Amino acid sequence: KIRKLSFFSLILFVFLRKIKSLSFKGGALSYQRKNNAIIIDDEEDVCETLKLYLENMKLFSSIVVSRDGMDATQKLINQRFSVIVLDLKIPKKNGLEILSNISKKGSTNKNFTSSVIISSGNLGKDVLNKALKVGVKHFLVKPFDEEQFKQKVEAVLKAIK
Repeated sequence: KIRKLSFFSLILFVFLRKIKSLSFKGGALSYQRKNNAIIIDDEEDVCETLKLYLENMKLFSSIVVSRDGMDATQKLINQRFSVIVLDLKIPKKNGLEILSNISKKGSTNKNFTSSVIISSGNLGKDVLNKALKVGVKHFLVKPFDEEQFKQKVEAVLKAIK
């Protein structure tokens, strides 16, 4: 009986591990959700820094970088992201256009605006109102430090649970 139970437990563990990220901590099974993030910014150094910040958090199984609005729109339509870091001034389609298009067309992420962090150097009243209108709740004004970024990311992850 013990051998059958152990074998069954092992099979169940392997099956569940394929579906979700599971680990043993202190002898107990714990669950950690696999989070995916996308950074949408045309500045290479900003993308590298934000990717490093996300990697340091050790909460993401995948971090995607997109450097223009057209590419970002396709990725947002086709993939699900827990965190979307979006600059407003990017080539081919600006951040507000991306938000508007995805809101209209839909995406694999039902309430994707809950996952958005707008990261911009100039958040004027008009821009802020447009972003709030489509449902964005998280904003970071450049420049910001790793701790401020981490707090926003954690707020997004908490909001989408």
